[in-house]
Amino acid sequence: MSHYCMVSSLADLSAGWRTALTGAKIHNAEISIPLHWEENQEEFRRLREIRNAGELEILSIHLPFAPFEELDIISTDESRRRIAAEKIAETIRLCAPLRPEAFTLHSGGEPNSPEERRAKIAAMRNTVRQLLPGIRAAGSVLNIELLPRTCIGNVPAELLEIVNGFPPDSVGICFDVNHLMEKYTQIPELIREAAPRIHAFHLSDYDGINECHWNPGEGLIDWPAVMSEIRRLPQKCLLILETAYAKPPWIFPPYPLKPELMFRRAEHNAFFLEHVRELSERFANFEIG
Repeated sequence: MSHYCMVSSLADLSAGWRTALTGAKIHNAEISIPLHWEENQEEFRRLREIRNAGELEILSIHLPFAPFEELDIISTDESRRRIAAEKIAETIRLCAPLRPEAFTLHSGGEPNSPEERRAKIAAMRNTVRQLLPGIRAAGSVLNIELLPRTCIGNVPAELLEIVNGFPPDSVGICFDVNHLMEKYTQIPELIREAAPRIHAFHLSDYDGINECHWNPGEGLIDWPAVMSEIRRLPQKCLLILETAYAKPPWIFPPYPLKPELMFRRAEHNAFFLEHVRELSERFANFEIG
């Protein structure tokens, strides 16, 4: 059985979060941890408190990936890569007491030229190797995320090259359906290609051009086909609802979002995906007078 998770950042954990959680339908989350997490001590304390009280299951931790110049875990300069990976390893050690099932890891920034991809894939494998002891100590799995544009790991073939040879129960793939750019019609077949190593999905919609992180159903993804492929997978996967709170050009409101809104969006998105075939058929027959 797969589990839906909502995405939240550590900075989102306001005092009202716990009240909103009480009436929510979703009690699972992927929490994004910033690099300089020490600046969010109060939010981290609140997160531990909610987790220890059994009010929230932290099924995944999204490891820090920015600033890219400080976290260059695909650097071909071995000293630079190792220092960056140690910062990630420290976050894993910090979060291990939260007992997450998984950690999500970006493979760094861009642009990456065709000529340097081989060396950067090798560097990424060295980073995975460096992080693996901490992942095993935490009893978790490290999921390498499918990324967009020229990022390393922007197609299943590269992701599989990164994870192959590592234990499948310790290193897998987080398949982000929002990151495939012009390949949006190929998402079902690309899921089949990566299927044996997929442990998690980031689920959101987009315009078929660039990442948008819209609610499922607002973009061009064929959700009945995508959900059909996900349900065929024999392994349990985390279904992580990673939707943004604004549409491009990414003008975010200057005020804090109500936690109730975050939970409501996640609940509606999960409902849509669970009933997507029926809803899609009803929409196809819908006529505007």
